[in-house]
Amino acid sequence: MKIREQLYQALSPTQRAAAILAAINRDDDIEGSRLLSQAPKGEGHDKAFLGVCQALNVYNFLMARMVKDILLQIQRITANESYCTGWLDAGGAPDNAEYLKKYSDLLEFLGVLEVMAGGLEAVREAAREWCDNNGLPMEIFSGKLAFMPLVPKTDLEICDNAQVDDALLEQMRSLFYSININNI
Repeated sequence: MKIREQLYQALSPTQRAAAILAAINRDDDIEGSRLLSQAPKGEGHDKAFLGVCQALNVYNFLMARMVKDILLQIQRITANESYCTGWLDAGGAPDNAEYLKKYSDLLEFLGVLEVMAGGLEAVREAAREWCDNNGLPMEIFSGKLAFMPLVPKTDLEICDNAQVDDALLEQMRSLFYSININNI
């Protein structure tokens, strides 16, 4: 259809990249193929698409790594909590040195878990800002291509009370800022 071809030609490189990823996220292979085939050659459409994919890959890598670390931390917490509960249930004294060590470690592990949750939120915040700065919808980080959906800040459940470390947030912002798709 001539009108559709004209509309596809009018898309900026960033708009086209977002539209392609949106089509992939909703399993619309036909629309994704049309968007790719109608991209004007030599106008930066391929570079913009690669830039958005790079940001998505960075987001997925960071989120997966942090979730892995959180799961390991939860394993430590569960092991120590089980030991402490079992010790007390078996009639063990709460002033036992081994029990006190496990209980102390449990409290420390819980504190570390809160910091890790703040790390997840730092990545999410940097990704949200990157989308805003590049005029991209957050939904491209929320479909099947995303390891963990990027949700609007108001929809957070897990990390509501997470304290985001300012230095870590600045590192995440710097990392995403280095992926500049508008000046390609």
